[in-house]
Amino acid sequence: MYWLLSGLCLAVSCSKDEENQTRLDPPVVYSVSPLEGRPGSVVTIEGENFSRLRVDNKVLFNGVEANIIHFNQNTIHVNAPEESSDGPVTVTVAGQAVDGPEFRFIQPPAPTGETVIVKVLSIGAQPWSAANAWRTQEYLEYYGELAKSLDVDFMVAREMDSVTTRSAGVDRPKVLSELSGLEHYLFSRAILTPYQGGYFGISVYSKHPIVEQHSVSLNNNRTLGLLKVQLTDKSQIAFGGVQMEDVNNAGAQGLRNGQANLLVSVTNDIMIPTIVAGGIFMMNQQPEEDPTFQIFRQAGYVPGCSSCEWTSILGSPPIDIIADFIMFKWARDARVLKYEVLEAAPGANRRPAYAEIELSL
Repeated sequence: MYWLLSGLCLAVSCSKDEENQTRLDPPVVYSVSPLEGRPGSVVTIEGENFSRLRVDNKVLFNGVEANIIHFNQNTIHVNAPEESSDGPVTVTVAGQAVDGPEFRFIQPPAPTGETVIVKVLSIGAQPWSAANAWRTQEYLEYYGELAKSLDVDFMVAREMDSVTTRSAGVDRPKVLSELSGLEHYLFSRAILTPYQGGYFGISVYSKHPIVEQHSVSLNNNRTLGLLKVQLTDKSQIAFGGVQMEDVNNAGAQGLRNGQANLLVSVTNDIMIPTIVAGGIFMMNQQPEEDPTFQIFRQAGYVPGCSSCEWTSILGSPPIDIIADFIMFKWARDARVLKYEVLEAAPGANRRPAYAEIELSL
């Protein structure tokens, strides 16, 4: 009996020793990244002495427990909890807590009660050689008049030359701004280095004043031009013009998926209405079937159309393409009132996409 009790005491003693040892190694937080984001954003905590047992690890955002996605002894990935507010990120390991830096939640702006209809046009400019530069000029004149007649709020023009040899030294982004009456615009380089004595990329236009603008490389000479504009006295909106990988390029699907993931990461924490238009390039598929669009769908983007007309035909034998495309995301009520594929400029083979989207702000 004595040896049994002794053994039991020894076991208890060992257990207490293990507890004491745990308490001697409290968790340490080196960094929390990012330090701001929307509810649900993935946040990474780097440090030391996290437990290898999930049940031992807890992460709280201003006192609200977060969902742990993945962890090891030095890193914990969590979702910022929906019900929390600005405050410290606290890591608790086996009952021992340490406070990290404060996390700031990006929330949608308070409702204004406004309802607006936003008109969007997406075109492919089809640049030509210097000897045939007049053809692109004719296209720009056609699309400039089209934008005016529709009274669009936003427009993206893909494949635009700025003072290149091919454009005969003409600054086409500026010319289209003048022709369309959309005085606020961003030219975003697809090819980051000088090209034919100038630059090549996309132009993103707005009828409304620009508050912020960013050009984001999506790799492989593809780009995203992103605007934040003042839509009304009370409300702002984000508009992006994008050129993604053409479907006829080798390895296009993998490149498109990578570009889609980059675009999602850039726009993920934008908490105002966000519209993206431009060259998405779906081949022989509707949005709901296209693997690249599924990446956008998972990030909350809604297609402007679910049964869409083809905007161009490519290759031999011919393949139907949805090149120009319009999509949006918004946390409040939004609906597409109209989505059309319009007639191309005479002599062109790329039909523009046009949408009217109603947003509750």
